[in-house]
Amino acid sequence: MKDFRLDLSDELSALTPPPLGDIVAEATRKGRRARRARTIGQVSGSALALAAAVVLAAGHLPGTANDTASGAVGPAAGGTPALAAPPARPRRPRRPAPWSG
Repeated sequence: MKDFRLDLSDELSALTPPPLGDIVAEATRKGRRARRARTIGQVSGSALALAAAVVLAAGHLPGTANDTASGAVGPAAGGTPALAAPPARPRRPRRPAPWSG
């Protein structure tokens, strides 16, 4: 058994290893490229979300250009105040609950 192992070890050590090239450097380059692309995507997505939040919040601030462009008319805009809602119809009186007894 020991002779077989020695013969196998000698035979395998005599073989030349396959050409692998620069596998480690290539893998490192690909990893850096992927990490850089992922970081750029995260930063641009965060910037886009922040810009959308700012635009939405700016539309709801009083005194902005969007406030008068929305059709709001009031004394400050030089128009007449909006009319009050029409009065509600009077309610009919409720019937008294029957006595159970």
